[in-house]
Amino acid sequence: MSKRKVSIEDKIYAVNLYLDRKESQHRIASMFDVSIASVQQ
Repeated sequence: MSKRKVSIEDKIYAVNLYLDRKESQHRIASMFDVSIASVQQ
């Protein structure tokens, strides 16, 4: 299985979504097609 590359801009966006309580970790993982563990890291 190949790794999904996520841009730094998308990573910042994802972190802000979570910190602003707009999305859950599971939803963010789904949005960016990455594992929940990647989001948690």
